Amino acid sequence: MQVLYDIRELYVNNLASLLREFGDGSLQQDIAEVLYAKDPGEDGPHPGRVCTGIKEMPEFGDGLYLEIPMAAASRKCLVHADTETGEAGELLTRVKNNCLYVPVGDFDTKYREYARRAFKKLLRVQEENLSEDQLTWLTTNESAITERIDRFIETGHHERIWRDWNPGERTIRVLRDAIRDAPDEVVSLGEFHSAKELFEAVEAYDPEAGWKRDVCNRISSPRSLGNLLASQRDHRNLTIRQHGNTNHYRIQESSRGVQPLDVEAIEDLFELPCMANMAERLHEKKPVRKDLYNFARMVMWLPQYQDSELETIVTDLKDVFSRWPWYDEQVTDYQIRYEFSNTIWGDTPLPMNCDNDDIQRYCIGQEQCPYSIWGSLPFPDEMYDQLDKDGSTGEEF
Repeated sequence: MQVLYDIRELYVNNLASLLREFGDGSLQQDIAEVLYAKDPGEDGPHPGRVCTGIKEMPEFGDGLYLEIPMAAASRKCLVHADTETGEAGELLTRVKNNCLYVPVGDFDTKYREYARRAFKKLLRVQEENLSEDQLTWLTTNESAITERIDRFIETGHHERIWRDWNPGERTIRVLRDAIRDAPDEVVSLGEFHSAKELFEAVEAYDPEAGWKRDVCNRISSPRSLGNLLASQRDHRNLTIRQHGNTNHYRIQESSRGVQPLDVEAIEDLFELPCMANMAERLHEKKPVRKDLYNFARMVMWLPQYQDSELETIVTDLKDVFSRWPWYDEQVTDYQIRYEFSNTIWGDTPLPMNCDNDDIQRYCIGQEQCPYSIWGSLPFPDEMYDQLDKDGSTGEEF
């Protein structure tokens, strides 16, 4: 099962969410003991804390920094900007008063890399330092695995559970992507084509996803493709028509469309049913997992905030969150700035889409919803360019 294959990633994501939920910085300081400490010398390990604080340093620019005394620091504290050539770029670590200041975004990158390699040791460090409330939170969220599996089965998202889910559905999806990728004068969605024409589109298609490459590799000839399609003649997006002595096949767009949503203010996001459900829950409980993350990333990518100062975005987000009874200005301010300090390989993280596990907790069902986060919101072209660069597809809309 894919869930078992991804259990480590789920654990890493849950801990990352825990860091956001208990956003006072203490857990990051505990984990920094593992990520940034230098090897013990002749006199043993450094006697003090490796990370003595997480602070704003206006003289270094926007964002948060981990404060690490030089006496405790290793070379892993030296962070360089990524470059297109792969060579070390500008040094991002700053020095002041015998301390190194490491951008908090580097912490997230190193944390995830380390957790994937050695999450048993990290688990021990975490559990020794978690409070009762934090352990309860983590256990509650880990117990949601069964609920997710049941929800995926009920809504037909079998690809989220089994690696070899419905081979016919997989074939249709890959064919649809291959047709989109081909020139219109060669093949087009909604038009009838021979197995040979469709096979040539598949041969020219070079997908990023491993399961899509597997599907392409199993289609060895026009004849094998024709046999696959014949076995799926009842599929809602496939029509087979006999043309002389041969069959012609029509692959149609996915039946699920999306409705655009105008967003003039942050509150307009609550027109999305998932966000409305989230807002209703936030009247009863404080945000968990990635609720705040989702708000921050959606707002960051809205056109009206593309050229805004960080202070403007933070103020507007705090104004939205202040309506709920659990609101704490200092904690919310810290968490928002923490999210805006993070990057993924130098890129701004994308907002969550409808297939994200955390959004699924509030989803009314994608087949019943007229909206799609990536497809309905007025995000700028730069976001979709980043999607293309990351290898995402239209299926996620």
